Amino acid sequence: MSIAVKQIYRFEDFRLDASNKLLLRGMETVPIPPKVFDLLRILVERSGTVVEKEELMNLLWPDTIVEENNLTVSMSVLRKVLGDGKDGVKFIETIPRRGYRFVARVEEALSSPPENSRETSFLIPADEFALLQTQTTAPILPPVIHSLTNGFTHLTNVRDDSIKPHRQLRKLYGILAGVMLLLIFVGAALWRQNLLPIGNEEIRSLAVLPFKPLAAATAGDESLGLGLADALITRLSNTGKIVVRPTSAIINYSKPDQDLMKAAKELEVDALLDGRVQRVGDRIRITVQFLRASNGEAIWGDSFDEQFTNILTVQNIISEKVARALTLKLTEPERQLLNKKYTDNTQAFELYLKGRYFLNKRTPEGANKAVELFRQAIALDPNFALAYVGISDSYVVLGTPQVMLGGQRTPQFWEDAKAAARKALELDPMLAEAYASLGAATAASFNANRAEAHRAFDRAIQLNPNYPAVYVFYALDLVGAARLGDALQYAVKARQLDPISVPANATYGMLLCRLRRPQEAIDQFKKTLELDPDNIRAHWGLGLAYEQLGRYNDAITEHQLALQASNGGFLALASLGRAYALAGRRQEALKVLQQLLEKERNGESHPYYLAALYIVLGDQNKAFHLLETNRGRYSLGLMQVDQFFDTVRQEPRYLALLK
Repeated sequence: MSIAVKQIYRFEDFRLDASNKLLLRGMETVPIPPKVFDLLRILVERSGTVVEKEELMNLLWPDTIVEENNLTVSMSVLRKVLGDGKDGVKFIETIPRRGYRFVARVEEALSSPPENSRETSFLIPADEFALLQTQTTAPILPPVIHSLTNGFTHLTNVRDDSIKPHRQLRKLYGILAGVMLLLIFVGAALWRQNLLPIGNEEIRSLAVLPFKPLAAATAGDESLGLGLADALITRLSNTGKIVVRPTSAIINYSKPDQDLMKAAKELEVDALLDGRVQRVGDRIRITVQFLRASNGEAIWGDSFDEQFTNILTVQNIISEKVARALTLKLTEPERQLLNKKYTDNTQAFELYLKGRYFLNKRTPEGANKAVELFRQAIALDPNFALAYVGISDSYVVLGTPQVMLGGQRTPQFWEDAKAAARKALELDPMLAEAYASLGAATAASFNANRAEAHRAFDRAIQLNPNYPAVYVFYALDLVGAARLGDALQYAVKARQLDPISVPANATYGMLLCRLRRPQEAIDQFKKTLELDPDNIRAHWGLGLAYEQLGRYNDAITEHQLALQASNGGFLALASLGRAYALAGRRQEALKVLQQLLEKERNGESHPYYLAALYIVLGDQNKAFHLLETNRGRYSLGLMQVDQFFDTVRQEPRYLALLK
């Protein structure tokens, strides 16, 4: 049997073992990602020579189109691994607009095992092993190999019993024992390197950024990139073992030149998954890198050039690699959830990705477009559970007045939302998102069954305790039950899971406002507007908080901004009318009232908010008439906590409504 000869390169206090893909510094193994190791090996093998960027990219990513940024990131990681050389001199020199050159002095050495070693792996060069032999006058006999249970080999030397070992031989045994300890240490380090993330920091939270166009953006690349991120978020969240920021949190991080470390800091995560995507005919090209947020280290990276029909397989591979890098100890059911195939129809999946893209815009136009796309996906695959969840989520967004500050709810609307969520659960009883959507639709519908909604929320949390949206939904429903303390706890939990979620932050601000903590609410809404300057709910809530402090002109300004952002929404207009009345600008308030009555004649009716305007205008009779004749079309719990009714809480007609 031939004996493998290994190439060893030495530079300063580093030793690079090319065949074992091992980098040592002194006696310690240096963790290094595979692609970064390959980059180092190429540069070391050609030390003193400029290696062109294009050649490096072709060698590292053969048969795959990648951006130069991939090489830049790998080079950055390599420089961090190596640090500075002697006297602060860098190991690698950048040649502007050309490539890189390894400038440290490199020595080569061939390493092979001693004779009769049966190819035992010995992690020191042959010349160093020979040096050990010269350190004793005692002859060294051929080693005898004993197998150990841990898979390593233990080398011992045997002599005739009549020969007494002397001091120098014992010294050699000590040296050999040290070498074997090194073997075990390195083997363990290699095992850990394959299983554990680089570094000692545990990764508890992760953000999957929207995949950016690999080259010049083409039609559909943007929606495909966000859709891929959304799909991976769903898969990784399903394990319940790591906090994954939801799509709503990462939607604004789609710029090609995104500062990744800044994004990680803003998202407050331990790691980032960043990728590039390009659709070319019937093929899809994807590159992805998994980075540690604290220092930008690349934990791993990969690239794919596949038929578009294999996109679901690519998702499986990426999800598995992330789970492996995080050393997630998944049970078999959790692994099945990670690799779950929601559809085998690639065209249906693409329509679903586009639907999510439009729904995440959180606009009426986007939500309506999303419903259309989800329905098209279902037409191609009637068993596509996630597409039914998409329809339910779209209806929840469209039908929640406090989200859009407008829109029109009808009994049939909410029945359709619940029906879509139930159909999803019929197809997939383990889908946490479907339970969350069912709970939201049930809680918001007329004559809501609150106990049923809470059972759905609880089941969603049981299946995926790290899904932020369900805590927002739960908090909103508890507000409707006048349980502000409990609602606050759920809102805080949502913000813990997703610190930059606009819905979670806006919901928290509304709770502070309803708890009559206006200054805290103002501070919170301003933070929300830093995340989304045009957020409707934040401007609306800020206006309500200013009203509590008697700052009516500031309140008017914010309600005007909310009205503009909501395209003239009924709730925003009614709130502006209230602020005018509170500021003593009665004529302007009456003008708003006429506009609202015109909206009612055109079919848009929100008696709760119209009644709130009548109260501040001093017409309690019309206000209570509206509320009495529209029982069941608004939340009595909400009426108990909203500031709109603070001046009439002792009125008999108000107390009668609550019975």
